[in-house]
Amino acid sequence: MSKSQQNPNDAIIVKPSEGTVIGEYAYENKTNLVNVIIAEGVTEIREGAFSGCTSLESIFIPDSVTEIGAHAFQCCNALESIVIPDSVTAIGRGAFIQCTRLKTIILSKNITEISMMMFYGCKSLKSIVIPTGVKAILRHSFQECTELANVIIPDSVMEIRPCAFFNCTNLENVTIPDSVKAIGDLAFFGCRKLSKTIVGSTLVCWPQASGDIVVPEDITRIEGGAFGGCETLTSVHLPNNIKEIASSTFKGCTHLKSVNIPEGVKTIDIEAFAGCKSLTNLDIPDSVTKIGPGAFYGCTGLRNDVAATISQISHDSFENVNELVGNSQHIL
Repeated sequence: MSKSQQNPNDAIIVKPSEGTVIGEYAYENKTNLVNVIIAEGVTEIREGAFSGCTSLESIFIPDSVTEIGAHAFQCCNALESIVIPDSVTAIGRGAFIQCTRLKTIILSKNITEISMMMFYGCKSLKSIVIPTGVKAILRHSFQECTELANVIIPDSVMEIRPCAFFNCTNLENVTIPDSVKAIGDLAFFGCRKLSKTIVGSTLVCWPQASGDIVVPEDITRIEGGAFGGCETLTSVHLPNNIKEIASSTFKGCTHLKSVNIPEGVKTIDIEAFAGCKSLTNLDIPDSVTKIGPGAFYGCTGLRNDVAATISQISHDSFENVNELVGNSQHIL
């Protein structure tokens, strides 16, 4: 039995003075709370109810609870484990944000999403079982979970939103099923222990890319941030079927010297090559019509021709680039 399921003798039983709801910020910053039992019959724990309870070590949630609100347990820094009963069908954004000692959690089998920032900054969380039935993993849900090493994503999941696993620097194993049809930019940015990850015809990330590499020809999309921070990457050959260089694709690849951009690419997005200070020349094909903000920010060695066919160039697309040659009349 986990600590969160125990009923310690010194536990405080929490119940509303009236009704069945623990109200918004009801126990916020109550640093004297250590062991808590939520009374049977409570149906909802609302936003921020226990946020900032920095001494809270255990909490028992009864199976009468159906909803946990946003930031309900934010910054409960002493909490190491918790069990969410299967009666719970919704957990709000940032419910466990910055619970820095949280190591284990058992989630309800009846939630349908991992909400935005649910576990942001839970730097002691080592593994997570995402329940079958979850359809989406939302933005920043596991960002900065720097001890998270293993994740199994069930085949009910259809979408992984941007930055979902951003900077999970210890993540070594992640199983992404074919059911996932959309993966947002930077979803796995900074996950440097992951191997090359491909889902269908999408290159999700290649954080250990080094030297000269060739991206397989059957790849039609490269997710944003796929090569971000690959400091020893020197050259990349891209396949002919991609249509965009997504945001932050090569951001921080400080030794990258050459990349071919295939004819057919239409967009070079936000910070796609930011910080690639070793790039000197880059042929931008006539098919490119848009270059996003900061696309070449800090590419201090780049001397580049700007194709006249580009209809949108953000004002800072080439910021800190030594020379910009060509038709710049479309800079926004």
